[in-house]
Amino acid sequence: MSSLLRLLAVLLLLTTSSQAARAPDWAKKSRTEAAHAMKEGKWEEALKIFHKVQKAMDDRTYIDTQWLGWFVYHQGLTELRLEKFEAAMKSFEKYYKKYSSHPVTKGPR
Repeated sequence: MSSLLRLLAVLLLLTTSSQAARAPDWAKKSRTEAAHAMKEGKWEEALKIFHKVQKAMDDRTYIDTQWLGWFVYHQGLTELRLEKFEAAMKSFEKYYKKYSSHPVTKGPR
C-alpha cells in the first residue's frame, strides 16, 4: 500500500511540474501582445508575433497544445484581415488537423 502512495505522490509531482511548463512566460507575454495588437487593428504587428511563436514551435520549444492551437488559429484570423488568403488557409488547415479539439474561444489559461 505504501508503494502505491509513493507512486501516486511521484505522479502528482510530475503532473504539477509539467503543468508549469505548459505555458512559459514568453508564450503568455506573446499571447497578450498579439491579442492587444489584434484588438487595436495592428495586424502586421500581430502577424510578426505569430511568426515568432511559430519559429519557437519549430525549434521544438514545448507549449501545451491548447496554447499552440490559440496561436495557429489567431494567426489565420490575422492573415485573413491582411488578405493573405493562402497563408490563412494553411494556418486554418493546420489548426483543424492538429488542434481543433481544443476550444480557441476561451483562450489558454
